[in-house]
Amino acid sequence: MRHQYDYDIGNMGDRGDTDEKDPSEIRAVYLENLARDIENLRHRTKYGGEIDPELLKKPPNNKMPKEDSGGQIGPNGKRKVKGIEKWKK
Repeated sequence: MRHQYDYDIGNMGDRGDTDEKDPSEIRAVYLENLARDIENLRHRTKYGGEIDPELLKKPPNNKMPKEDSGGQIGPNGKRKVKGIEKWKK
């Protein structure tokens, strides 16, 4: 899902060689963790190897849709879940 979005907006130029250091994979795991929040599941911390926790908080070159564009997730991590505002720092 995230890779397709990155591809569609031309955000794949920073793709790397190793999974856990590849910015596109870090962004994908970040998005997966937002979905895991909704389902009350533990966050994923690895993709190939252990991902730097600081990078999972603020992925490199992370471009998210704005809430007013029809997406449910904003660029600041603010999102609506079942009509309730949730904030993620």
